[in-house]
Amino acid sequence: MTDRRLGWLLLAPALLLLGGLTVYPAIWVIWLSLQYRVPVFGIARWAGAAHYAFLTVDSRFWNAAGVTALFTVASVALESILGLAMALALRGQQRGRRVAVALLLLAWALPSVVTAKMFEWLYHPSGGLVNFLLGGRAVNWLGDPALALPSLVLADVWRTTPFVALLCYARLLTIPAELYEAAEVDGAAGVQAFARITWPLVRPILLVALLFRIEIGIICRNTKGKRAIFRWVAGK
Repeated sequence: MTDRRLGWLLLAPALLLLGGLTVYPAIWVIWLSLQYRVPVFGIARWAGAAHYAFLTVDSRFWNAAGVTALFTVASVALESILGLAMALALRGQQRGRRVAVALLLLAWALPSVVTAKMFEWLYHPSGGLVNFLLGGRAVNWLGDPALALPSLVLADVWRTTPFVALLCYARLLTIPAELYEAAEVDGAAGVQAFARITWPLVRPILLVALLFRIEIGIICRNTKGKRAIFRWVAGK
């Protein structure tokens, strides 16, 4: 048996599990999207592509799609930059590295509902800590249309940047020190060592982290689109 076949054999259980958890639900959702279904009223009939035709002219859907794209791009970009910077800082830290990793994990380990309530308190217009630090200004961070999305992006970045940082940090620990020593002998250090050694080796792991974050970001921001579809189907 070749190494390639052995690799596929070892991956088969994980692929089957992931297929059952992702591929089957995706196919089922596509099947449901081709039907009119309102379980509360017992309505179920074939719709075909009518739902998709409706979405092309529904302003609420395009508004939700635009907000989703903006939220995802902004949060993922910030998480990638800050996560990689934190990973590099951790690798270069000489003392207290375990404490730093533990503190970094704290934000990621908190349940989502706890994080949401915490930032709700931080952003509170009258008693929030953010407004207190700004000198007692009554800024409605979550009620102002111009401030709500940036506020949510910052909350998401605070919670999920440790995920990206830890993945990058784990990859950095596997890079042999001999590579940097050889590069330094050849005159490549600092930015050149990062561009020619660190970045090419970290990039695949960073890509995996980005794929996870993009998917979660889209899920976190698709509520409006779902509500628009449900209201239209129920109205039928």
